[in-house]
Amino acid sequence: GDGMEVASVDGHAALTWRSTTGLLIRSISESENRPLGGCTAISPDLRLVASTPANAAAFVWDVRDTSGFKQFEVDWSEYSNPPPISDMAFASDSKRLACVCWEKTVVWDIASGQPVFTRKGQPAYCLAWSPNGKWLAAGSAILDPYSGQELHSLPDLTGSREFSRDNNWLVAVGRGTILAWSTSDWKKRVAIPEDTTETTCLTISTPEHILAVGRKGEAVDLWKLPEGHRFFPLQGHGKPVSALAFSPDG
Repeated sequence: GDGMEVASVDGHAALTWRSTTGLLIRSISESENRPLGGCTAISPDLRLVASTPANAAAFVWDVRDTSGFKQFEVDWSEYSNPPPISDMAFASDSKRLACVCWEKTVVWDIASGQPVFTRKGQPAYCLAWSPNGKWLAAGSAILDPYSGQELHSLPDLTGSREFSRDNNWLVAVGRGTILAWSTSDWKKRVAIPEDTTETTCLTISTPEHILAVGRKGEAVDLWKLPEGHRFFPLQGHGKPVSALAFSPDG
């Protein structure tokens, strides 16, 4: 897109607005042909919406074509009651969809509907694509997003995570720590002791590489990477912080 559209999804509808005017461009409600629910994802080009209304299954539909959807299923034939998909995300080119479903990480090709790979390993609950498409951080591993091969093992990588837009950093919620790895050598450069049960979200700016962490305690904390210097907390919320974003210029 041209960067002037904003899309959002709730449990019943997907909406797209023109950001410069606030004009609602599309409003697509849930129906038999457009099932919503569970975790959701929006493709970077704002054309596709994925949702998980059923265990071990993702439904993808095109907001420009409301006639139907594609269904992508994680093969759990060995279980009578398959686990739910806990997280999913589109690649930066919007051509592939990745999901983590307990012990399995799956990447699908959207156009063909076929799996690119299925990898079974340790239980995983969160994932993130790098903006350059070279890495998939799933569970505690960095994977090749085309083959599923493990490129790097990061045992402390457990919770929500995000790559910086310049692909130089991976930040994540660990066990009692906020962590940051340099993708140049995949060494852990920052480990900030924190009560991560209070952490709700995190993001990192580019090019300044400032790490922002949202909290249930209604504040946002800022750190400068790689030094790990803490700035003043950002106050003003009356409820727990649920989402964070930096402006494109960092």
